[in-house]
Amino acid sequence: ITGLSFKIMPITINGSGTITGLSTGGISNAGAVAAAALPDGTIKQVVQNNISEKLSNSTASEAWWTPSELNTNITPATGSKVLIQGWINVGASAGMTIFIKLRRGSTDISIADAAGSRRRSTASGNCISVSGSQAVPFSFLDASPGGDGSTAITYTIYLSHPSGSTQTISINSDHADGDDADAARQSSNIILMEVAA
Repeated sequence: ITGLSFKIMPITINGSGTITGLSTGGISNAGAVAAAALPDGTIKQVVQNNISEKLSNSTASEAWWTPSELNTNITPATGSKVLIQGWINVGASAGMTIFIKLRRGSTDISIADAAGSRRRSTASGNCISVSGSQAVPFSFLDASPGGDGSTAITYTIYLSHPSGSTQTISINSDHADGDDADAARQSSNIILMEVAA
């Protein structure tokens, strides 16, 4: 075979488990693959916010409740995407529908198109009665979160209801919240995953 050339580089496996002598760019001494060389679609970091306490709020008509306990932060690198997944268990004072809306910083994301006077939301769940709660799941790939590798980005969950009067919204419990074996409280979960792009 002609036209081929090879360059042999000395590689040392140290007693500490580190490797020296590797060329930079694709593989580093600190990790199997340098962060900048990870292929598209690689999960670079995962942040989980598990909310196990009961939360409730008297929410006015057409208002949005924003529980700070649901705020979840991640610090993605420049160009990365963020996959948002999770569920919120909700209960309502009148057994009604609860709307949820995702927001990144001050920007609503993954919401419906504008349509007349209808409110724009990400997802909704219907609580059959004051003794029933509903898990509202959501999943969205935020393709342009605007990360810079050093600034935390906050993802927020907003909740609302369709009533013309103030109503109580509960998280992780139905509205009745009876203290007996026939009732249960739940936990809600929000997971943020940085995706290499």
